[in-house]
Amino acid sequence: MNITIDSLLGKPEYISAIVERSLANQRDEIILGNYLGFDITTSRVFKSLYGMTTAVRMGSVIDRGASKPLRGRRSIGEATLEVIDLGDRFQMDNDRLERLQSLLNGLNRGRVSVETVNNFIVEDFKDVSTAPYKRMEKVFFDLLYNGKASVKLDDNPLGVQIVDMEVPILSEKAKAADKDHLIEFLVSIVNKYSYLRFATMEMNQATFLKFFAKSPELLGKYKVTQGGTEVTITGTVPLSAVNSMLEALDLPTIRIVRNVVTDINGNVHSLCPDNKIVFLPAGNIGNIRYKTPYELSDRVGNKSYTVLAGDHMVASERTNEGRFLEYECHWVPEIVVPKRIVAIDLTAIK
Repeated sequence: MNITIDSLLGKPEYISAIVERSLANQRDEIILGNYLGFDITTSRVFKSLYGMTTAVRMGSVIDRGASKPLRGRRSIGEATLEVIDLGDRFQMDNDRLERLQSLLNGLNRGRVSVETVNNFIVEDFKDVSTAPYKRMEKVFFDLLYNGKASVKLDDNPLGVQIVDMEVPILSEKAKAADKDHLIEFLVSIVNKYSYLRFATMEMNQATFLKFFAKSPELLGKYKVTQGGTEVTITGTVPLSAVNSMLEALDLPTIRIVRNVVTDINGNVHSLCPDNKIVFLPAGNIGNIRYKTPYELSDRVGNKSYTVLAGDHMVASERTNEGRFLEYECHWVPEIVVPKRIVAIDLTAIK
């Protein structure tokens, strides 16, 4: 069988496999799924209930012969959300297509491997597969650490700015006096919210090194038992040792998030800001609410379509200027348990 560019890029099953491979690429690791699932909405604008109260209310005491009172779920709060329109178009120009044709000629003659061709095409689909996830990660982590997020004009090629988003997460601030008592400060927060169960304490690498790995408080006050031997840590405390100490104090263990995103201007941003940490509960804390793009119900005849999770549409189209790859999806992050999240600002500790 003679393989052509059109037989590859016009085949939805092949495109789907290539896009899934792009999503799994470790260079562009996607971590959104660690926090959020997908949940469809049939309307662009919808009401979001901020989960349940943080504890189950006691059952009603009733008279033996009385009817049971009708109770409803009690939400913490509500907000109106609107899906964010995401989409970009990328060109495989004729020079790029000529290189691909050369590889396919080699493949058809048995001189080039299928893996080589796939690796070449994966690079072209990397943006259409991962770009919407990266945008959502930036919005989501801004909400997680700051309780608010927005898309700035200078970070958006069409100059579209969405309405600022806010969620009512809990927040705490350290004081300068907490410098030598950080662990005690964190214990006091856990005690303050004793009705909550925190699973992890998340931060970036720089924050971990500054406040924990090189903390005189940890080096001077705590010892770790490893293999039955009590060891005093000196120098820099490794993550495993810090987590052993935190577990002993019934504090959530640390998870370091090293992931970054690159904006349209090429500037790199850490998902987790410096000098901030966040206490999180176990499991998903919300969903990416999504609406199906209209084009999927009224498809353009000369385009080839692939539909991914969250009705993430990927399409390819051939014109006399080359082949164009595009994506479109309508997503918005919805945090349903904001009152179980505590963002902590350590900036005052120098």
